[in-house]
This record gives sequence, structure tokens and C-alpha cells, in this order.
Amino acid sequence: MLGRRTNSNNTTNLRSRNLVRVHRTLSKSFGVDRCNVRPKVPRAASLSAKARMENQDWQEAPSPQKERRRLPPGVAALLEIKKYQSRFKLMIPTARIKRLIFQILREEYRSRRPNERIPVVFESNQNSEPNANHRYLLQKNALVAIHEAAEAYLVSFFEDVNLATIHRKRATIDKDDINFIKTLRSRAGLL
Repeated sequence: MLGRRTNSNNTTNLRSRNLVRVHRTLSKSFGVDRCNVRPKVPRAASLSAKARMENQDWQEAPSPQKERRRLPPGVAALLEIKKYQSRFKLMIPTARIKRLIFQILREEYRSRRPNERIPVVFESNQNSEPNANHRYLLQKNALVAIHEAAEAYLVSFFEDVNLATIHRKRATIDKDDINFIKTLRSRAGLL
């Protein structure tokens, strides 16, 4: 039966099951209840976005945008520090540090012995002669140890640079801070 039905707070239209379903969005504005009604269209009969915008005879309720919560100064940095301290994974990718180590080894060997070929010197390998293969071999544990030592050095270095920056009452790390810490560490014999 089609007709009007009255509730205590609002009025709604009753529709039969054969008609299009109605999606209702309630919005309150200045204490007045409004009901924005738009028909639900089946997926097969849906129009493109542009056509839908042209054929609209209803108005959507404005969706409230979530305000991003602003953290107090320093809290975001502390959360980031906790995040990175809780991870066991190293920050520098293994492949990159491995390439760098081998590049340094090659350059060091060539600078000391410019006329010699690069031998296999870092892993005991019974099958090959020292000059048979012209690349470096390192044990995996040695690579991991160098990797962890490099990261530990960089972390402690940047901690000192950050302290120097804070002492100069600035927030941004500068090359002057890095040079200052390098000078201090070289004088102390820590570089």
C-alpha cells in the first residue's frame, strides 16, 4: 500500500518493492533534520561520472573531512626513533654495501700493487689457485660484521652531528656541523 506514514521525529515515503531502492543520507544543520535522497542505480545501468554530474537532481550531504592530528613538537621524531630502534633489519641494503666493500678492496689493492692482478685472498678455497680467479671472496659473516660496523659508525657520527646542531641552536644539520665533528673525532683519534 502506497501512502504516507508519520513517525514522531520525521516523515518517510513508503515505496513498493518494485520501485528503485532509495539511499538516504541524514545530515543535521542548525538543529534541522534534512534528508538527501538519491536513487541507487544498478551497476549495468550506471552512467559515466560526467553524465552522472550532469543528470544530478539531488545534492549530496557534505562529508566532513578528517583533520590530521597534529602531534606536539618532538613527538613525531621520538615515534620515528622508536620505530627504527625496534627493527632488527639494517638500514643500508646488503647488495649496495657489498658492492662498496668490494670496490674499496679493489682500489686499495690496485693502489698498493698497481702492476699485479687481483688475486683471490679472502676465503680459503682448496679448489682454486690464488691467481686463477680475479675477484675477491669474503665470508658472509665478514660482510655482515662490516655492514653492522658501518651502520653503527654512521649512527654514532650523526648523533654527534645532531648534538652539534642543537648546541648551535638550529634544527637543520649543516656541512659546518659535519666538518666540526670530523675535526673533533680526528683530534681524538676516533675517525
